Amino acid sequence: MPFFLMIIFLECPFSTSLTPSSPAGLFRRVKCSRKCKNLLNGFSLFFPCMSATTAIVSDGRNTEKIVVGLVERVTIMGKKKNTFIARIDTGATKSSIDTQLAGDLGLGPIISSRLVKSVHGNSVRPVIEAAVTLAGKQVKAEFSLANRSHMKYPVLIGQNILKEGFLIDPSHPLPE
Repeated sequence: MPFFLMIIFLECPFSTSLTPSSPAGLFRRVKCSRKCKNLLNGFSLFFPCMSATTAIVSDGRNTEKIVVGLVERVTIMGKKKNTFIARIDTGATKSSIDTQLAGDLGLGPIISSRLVKSVHGNSVRPVIEAAVTLAGKQVKAEFSLANRSHMKYPVLIGQNILKEGFLIDPSHPLPE
């Protein structure tokens, strides 16, 4: 069985540093500051008082993942740039943006068309490429254009962006 080690960088409201020299030191420091709960055989910790922003998971590859919640602030850059609250959807293979919003931001040109399957049926949608910043990381990705004016969130972030190094934590709060 391979060994997994998870190190979590924390933003602590008390301005205290959690940089112990050993895992045992981490357990002692956390136990002293707030209640914690052991998960996954003691390698992962849940910190109710702190927000984890980056997790480094070492499985021999040392990949860095950024933790995001179910809704996040995203900045989309075209000829204009603006920040919106987007829905994170792990079931969507491609990200999507409202057609009117894409026009207002000056996104384009249309690079292709794709067949998209949704709860509303199958449809062929135009696809554009745009730069998006999610949780401080900028990614260039494809977005399908759809009429999202009747939906709560004008932008949907799908797997094509999430595969660029993001972990989804449903309890993660929306950043201020």
